[in-house]
Amino acid sequence: MGSEIRKRLPQLQPSKNIEQLAESSVASETELTPTSSEATEDTQVFPSLWDMIKLQNFFRNAKSATPSRSEDEKDAETVGLKDEYDEIRHEKVEDFPKGFPRFAAMVSSSDDLSMFRGFKRSHARILLHLEVQISELEKELDKLDKEDVANPAMRYRLTKTKPKHDENWDPKQYNLMEQLCQKLKEYDDFFLKNSLIQGHGTPLDRNYRSFCNWNYTKEELSPGYRDFIFQKDDFVCGVGATESNRRTERNNYFLELIRTFLVKWPNSPLKV
Repeated sequence: MGSEIRKRLPQLQPSKNIEQLAESSVASETELTPTSSEATEDTQVFPSLWDMIKLQNFFRNAKSATPSRSEDEKDAETVGLKDEYDEIRHEKVEDFPKGFPRFAAMVSSSDDLSMFRGFKRSHARILLHLEVQISELEKELDKLDKEDVANPAMRYRLTKTKPKHDENWDPKQYNLMEQLCQKLKEYDDFFLKNSLIQGHGTPLDRNYRSFCNWNYTKEELSPGYRDFIFQKDDFVCGVGATESNRRTERNNYFLELIRTFLVKWPNSPLKV
């Protein structure tokens, strides 16, 4: 019976190689594939065996062309990254000595706690003094101009500037202009810096309250050295949002109420 089964089975041809199988697959696929006129919407086109062989060879060549790193190189890179990560340090306020070092660490630990005195009144007073001094120089210059108009021998100072190394030039106007120039530079520099400081805006009430509470409980500074903390209306933000953004936060009553509640009751279940 076994011999009869073998006779019925088709005889395999071992001489056929993979190219011949591919050609026969393409030929059979051509016979089975309908023409464009016969194709319908349900027709599905499958890749031929030859296309699959070429795709496999392509990925095999691409994989062999990609340089692979050895396990030693991977281990060395991992160890190097681990060593760099071990060098990372996170500063804690409690790690600094008590006093100004810890106080400075606290102020710089959060944008909300970064606040400093603006010294508005002191800046204003110095600016007022400079304004008076500049005004006096302007009066002297105006008076000198009127005198030069009345004196034909000095009218040249109204239409000319002082030449270098001219001994015949009267230096009174030149010296007065030099004084005025220096005072204006001093005033402009002071005015612009003060405007920049005051433009940072005032801290939110809850942030100032946290700032004060920390100083009350820790007592980092000696008595008499923390008096500047009590000048609430003179504090300005060190960093962070502009005054317009902070005004928006103040107008958001519900959000500000929650944040104030969390400051007063830090152990509240609302704090996550």
